[in-house]
Amino acid sequence: MNTEKELIKKRGGVKAKLTQFSTYLNIAKSSDKLSKLQANELKCRLEKIEDLYSVFDKLQLELEELADDAEERYNERSQLEGQYYELVSQARTLLEGQLDPAHNQVGPVSANCDTHACATNRQHLVNLPKVDLIPFAAMVMVGDRHGRLHKARLLLDNGSTANFVTDRLCTKLGLVRRDTSSTVTGIDNQATEERECEASFSEHTSRNADGRFVVTIPLKESPDVLGDSYNMARRRFMSLEKRFERDPVLKEHYTKFMQEYIDLGHMTENTINVPQDNKVSYYIPHHGLFQPKCRVVFDAGAASTSGKSFNDIQKIGPTVQDDLFSILVRFRQHKYVVTADVEKMYRAIEVNPSQRSLQQIIYRSEPYLPLKTYTLNTLTYGCSSAPYLATKCLVSLADQVQDDKVKYAIQRNFYVDDYLDGDDSIEKLKHTCQQVISTLDSAKLNLRKWQSNSTDILQTVMDLKGTPLNNKSLDLNENTSCKTLGLYWSCSQDMLLFSINLKHNPNSKVTKRHILSTINQIFDPLGLVGPCVMEVKDIMRKLWSAKYDWDDEVSVEIKNLWHTFEDTLPKINSLRIPRWILCDEPSSIELHTFTDASERAYGTCIYARTVGKNGTVDVHLLVSKNKIAPIKPTTIPRLELSGALMGSRLCTKVKSALTVNAQCFFWSDSTIVLGWLSSPTNQLKQFVRNRVYEIQESTSGHKWSYVPSKDNPADLVSRGVRADAIGESSLWWSGPSFLSKPCCDWPVMPNVKEQSLPEIVLFSNAEDSHKIPNPIANLIHNRSMKAVHIELVTELTKEAFMAALSRFIARRGRPQNIHSDQGTSFVGASNELQRFLRDTSDDISGQLADDDPSNDFTALTPAHFLIGRSLMSVPHPQVTDANIKLLPRYQRVEQIRQHFWNRFSNEYLSLLQQKTKWHRSSPEQLMEGTLVLVKDRTMPPLLWPLGRIIKVHPGTDGITRVVDVLTKKGTIQRAYNNICPLPTS
Repeated sequence: MNTEKELIKKRGGVKAKLTQFSTYLNIAKSSDKLSKLQANELKCRLEKIEDLYSVFDKLQLELEELADDAEERYNERSQLEGQYYELVSQARTLLEGQLDPAHNQVGPVSANCDTHACATNRQHLVNLPKVDLIPFAAMVMVGDRHGRLHKARLLLDNGSTANFVTDRLCTKLGLVRRDTSSTVTGIDNQATEERECEASFSEHTSRNADGRFVVTIPLKESPDVLGDSYNMARRRFMSLEKRFERDPVLKEHYTKFMQEYIDLGHMTENTINVPQDNKVSYYIPHHGLFQPKCRVVFDAGAASTSGKSFNDIQKIGPTVQDDLFSILVRFRQHKYVVTADVEKMYRAIEVNPSQRSLQQIIYRSEPYLPLKTYTLNTLTYGCSSAPYLATKCLVSLADQVQDDKVKYAIQRNFYVDDYLDGDDSIEKLKHTCQQVISTLDSAKLNLRKWQSNSTDILQTVMDLKGTPLNNKSLDLNENTSCKTLGLYWSCSQDMLLFSINLKHNPNSKVTKRHILSTINQIFDPLGLVGPCVMEVKDIMRKLWSAKYDWDDEVSVEIKNLWHTFEDTLPKINSLRIPRWILCDEPSSIELHTFTDASERAYGTCIYARTVGKNGTVDVHLLVSKNKIAPIKPTTIPRLELSGALMGSRLCTKVKSALTVNAQCFFWSDSTIVLGWLSSPTNQLKQFVRNRVYEIQESTSGHKWSYVPSKDNPADLVSRGVRADAIGESSLWWSGPSFLSKPCCDWPVMPNVKEQSLPEIVLFSNAEDSHKIPNPIANLIHNRSMKAVHIELVTELTKEAFMAALSRFIARRGRPQNIHSDQGTSFVGASNELQRFLRDTSDDISGQLADDDPSNDFTALTPAHFLIGRSLMSVPHPQVTDANIKLLPRYQRVEQIRQHFWNRFSNEYLSLLQQKTKWHRSSPEQLMEGTLVLVKDRTMPPLLWPLGRIIKVHPGTDGITRVVDVLTKKGTIQRAYNNICPLPTS
């Protein structure tokens, strides 16, 4: 018998063949009509793919029998079967010539388009040869108030640097972002489907005599497209029974669950246990899970023989409740809180009897009994539309109440079937709970498992429900805690806590799959232990960088890091985090957002700062978030900017979730980011400009300030902290110490010059480059001659003075002494020159010691008659190959001069003497005693050495091309093209 690893390897070959067939089919579909050769090829390929399914089915059945966790195997089967049926269906349709013609058509054009403009465009159309391309975009025509037509570029894929531009474009055009694998159209299909769901719910939903909701499942296609699903469901159930034989405990709980389903009338046995040809039906496969109790999972996504599943023809519907994050943030706002959940909410809502044939299952309690089919009468978890229908029924109950507080509680404080609410007044909260209970009871939705940090509130609820308070589940002793949307809450202490139980085996194989599975067990929606999770996220980043496969064992280094993380992670269970973040009767409420980044990640954290009427200040960590830095190297300022963007988005989310007015403050330790945020966006490069624009828009009216790195708590969430050290970090839990002080003692923003910021575009075009600088004069006074030299500079900086000094020396010569008034720019220039002298002092001393004045060759130049000596330019470093964008202005000018001289000397001067001697009747010969200038590409032209020819070396043809030259440094040998004879006669 094959091992599980061998079976998985064989199944991988089946998946690869399906992928190849999918690629071929996509190319074939791009043609309007298949040629005879293409059709025959597709037919042959289709026959092989149909034979491939039997191979896959056999392999998958063996894997399901070997698997301990059957759910994963069932999901694999469902996914691959869906892909197989879809490909086969498309191929058959293509062969029959019935491919939907709308597939290759451009989306409809709005009736408001300028007809004349469209007609004008048609006049210029040219018939081009056909090119077979897979459709990848659509034409979007938008008429503006000027009557012009606009071209819309292809919406980019997720992760592109143009996401910001694309998102805003989508918002303006009313489009929804799609993956690049799907065709983009000018119609918002998702929004249209959601509106259709809402209309269908309003039209077809009713209440029965008991007050229960009766809903109609919204369908986007007719059920007639569904093929046979009975055999698939039967095969899956047989596999489940084999699992029961290996796991009697699962069978016991499974049978008990299904019997309860039958006893409550949530499913009924069919009189005919085989599918009928004249009636559309769908059979849903099912399996069991322990979470931690047994729960039956219905898989309505399993494909039928047509390639369509029940989920494929359903409309999903919009989200009608607040997200988990917002509800938990609001849960920390109130002084008194309650929690509860709706008992069997899905099964408390009935499905329209006309659609129940689409919700049938196969089941029997014992293998010796005949197989029976059952109809599910209520909403089924596993159907794609069930979450929308269930939550929409719950939210719609708010329409039957008049109290705004109760209406808000039903609409905003439920997450699926979990109820979290609170208030600063016990009496108001008791009233709200009473009204919510009575409203839900009218629809047979029972709220249970009540918990609160107030015994008085619980007493009122229990009296209303007719349950005694001494119920064990509501005993508010020291150890009582309840799981609140995945986060544990100690009711008596009013503290949030974690309960993480990892099965740590030092000898087990550590793989990428194992590490990721462990990470998923840490549920921290508010990011309260974000620095600890950051440690393991960085391990995952290293695994992706090293390109480990899912089941490859990691290196010893990563394994040691992982074991250290596993050893320290249980320390999180000892944390006790205050749930309530405000204070009694606060005079002011503030949200302080801190952002930071490192080479490993970037992150943000938000603190709630409240000031009481008596002046006391309370600061509590509210939420945090971090993200691993991209594998592709990115500059720290860009990561810091990404952290600032994350902080602005998170603060906007938090502020919308809270029901109190709070003033927002933003902090960063990056002066570059703060400089960008205070700069006009048109001066920034695209990556920075897009993000700065969004930050400025979302934080308009709020202040960005500087925080020293040592006081920035976001540094912890971006670099990571071990779990055994996070509990002692007051910086993390209470923020920097200055938040507890008056605002006059907060850090001061340092001065940042715009010119020093990276990513700044100085000139966007030629017109912008004509700037008028403020005239600043450098006065250079010659004391010996009582003369004044005036140089205009644009700014009082070291670089500007160095440029002015260079211009002065070029005109007046090099001064012996320079005196100044000790201005900052002058001192900086002096330090620069002194540094140069220190770095070259040894070379200069050695040169002076070896100098022989008798061998010094000095040419008489016009400068000797003007200033009594030769002109000597200030030495400059070679900046020819430097990036011009990184150079200050005076070095850019020097780079241009060096470029000019290199080309002038190499390309022009050499042409003046190039091979002239070959064209003369009596060519000049290099003679001994001739004064020459020796070329040296490493030195400025004025410092090229002079010399005299002391020996010539004629060639075989009698022409001299190489000579020995005597210079002040000694005798050197040079070719003719590397010396310049001077005209001395």
